[in-house]
Amino acid sequence: GSVLSLSLLYYVKSFGTSIGSQANIRLNRPLARTLLLPAPRTVFPKLEASSKAQRTYLSLRVALPTHQFFETARISMLRENSISRIRHALSSQASQEDVPVTPPKLWNIPNILSVARVVLVPVFIASFYYSGGEMLTTSIFLAACITDFLDGYLARKWNICSPFGAFVDPVADKLMVSTALILLAGAQGPLIAIPTAIILSREIAVSALREWMAELGQRSSVAVGWSGKVKTACQMIALTGLLASRSALWSPLYNISYSLLMVATLLTMFSGSQLFAAAWPTLSRRG
Repeated sequence: GSVLSLSLLYYVKSFGTSIGSQANIRLNRPLARTLLLPAPRTVFPKLEASSKAQRTYLSLRVALPTHQFFETARISMLRENSISRIRHALSSQASQEDVPVTPPKLWNIPNILSVARVVLVPVFIASFYYSGGEMLTTSIFLAACITDFLDGYLARKWNICSPFGAFVDPVADKLMVSTALILLAGAQGPLIAIPTAIILSREIAVSALREWMAELGQRSSVAVGWSGKVKTACQMIALTGLLASRSALWSPLYNISYSLLMVATLLTMFSGSQLFAAAWPTLSRRG
């Protein structure tokens, strides 16, 4: 009987320690003292189980009160379930890592829309000097503005962003806007030429700043902010109105569009100053 009690104490203690390490549970001293006492075989009937787990189960079922037994069994089941879930998650992650990721196609719809804006620039210039081509010129520029928003939206929605798209999208935008500003400045003189010079000078300076910061690995510090996005929107709306009303100077549409162009010019200087202020600690660093 003493030998049997000592063996059961070993199984109970080993089982309780493994469970207690997970659930902060330890066997109490009264229970340990009870298990150390010699016990007749009638207290542990039919301990003929072949496996260690079955012997531990029978030992706990007899020795522990009912509520402690079921609490210990519940913690053991939770522990086993947690281990199985971790193994399943690791196996699922390994299987996912083995699947190769297909890169997005180069000639997808967003990239085609961006390249189409670049191709439309010569057509836009020709329509500007074509007699009676105001509607055609305005339509081409308006289509370029719509596709400028659409290509980025579709690329993000379909998760097909690509390095080529990230490069050609801002290039197409700047080509179309710069061409419209230069054409209007040539047709209407200093009225449009002055804001054109300010806007283009800012674009050249900011492009050089971003290229230099990218070489230093700090491209994110001069990313496009809210003022730059509002500036671009004001530019496109203003230029659309100015192109549509270029033969009717000082009409209501022309006045509104010219006012928006002035707002865009102010936002151009403000956003440019923000970018240079963000990059100034790097620019002023010695060595």
